[in-house]
Amino acid sequence: MPTSRRPGPFAPFPWLAGVAVAAFALGACDGGTPGAGQPMAAIKFCNPLISGDGSPIEIALDIGNPPVRITASTDTCTPAVGQACASVPAGITTPVSLSFNGRTIAQSSFRVESGESWILFASMDQVSRAPIVDGGRLKPDLDCKSIDLFPPKAPE
Repeated sequence: MPTSRRPGPFAPFPWLAGVAVAAFALGACDGGTPGAGQPMAAIKFCNPLISGDGSPIEIALDIGNPPVRITASTDTCTPAVGQACASVPAGITTPVSLSFNGRTIAQSSFRVESGESWILFASMDQVSRAPIVDGGRLKPDLDCKSIDLFPPKAPE
């Protein structure tokens, strides 16, 4: 089961305009290309979680119906910095789930607005220690493909 080596959620970040916490998340990044007139949004997903023994793990985020799957390994974001965020259909109720080793570990639904910008990440609830999806809407002047929760460390 995933765990966190960090003492709680990443927020607040100066580049977030709003925050969605607990077992739900909101999202969209670069807009995406609408398919057949359907409004689209885009998601960047980041994974700070580790295994119970401290080794890196891969977490999958499934979002939308039909779901778009985005996977991220420990201390990475997908898509990587400089790449366009993953396109997902916008809608009033959008299902979202996290999976680890093929098993769903968190699920919920939320509202996705076309044209908004959001970044989502796996996290752990402060009280229950259960995995959750966390995140926030980016300020309008920011481009999600430039955001990285895990910038390279400066050489010591």
